[in-house]
Amino acid sequence: MDRDCEACQGEGTTAVVECPMKYVGSDMIDAANLASMCKQGVYPVHGGLLDQSAWFISFLQRLRSETNTIEAERIKNNG
Repeated sequence: MDRDCEACQGEGTTAVVECPMKYVGSDMIDAANLASMCKQGVYPVHGGLLDQSAWFISFLQRLRSETNTIEAERIKNNG
């Protein structure tokens, strides 16, 4: 992570204002989503994430996204 990057303005991140699929394929998006679930101890292995239905994985991702949005708004409104 380049903290001196002009795109991320020293924050080490950049805002995504367009659909990421415009820049990377759906396989990369799926891999990134699976990797992020590892933080919660859910691994893409048999007996774990690989044995879950696609609709449930999509549900988990949407739920996490909505929860993060609500938490960000709460933090913004409370200081």
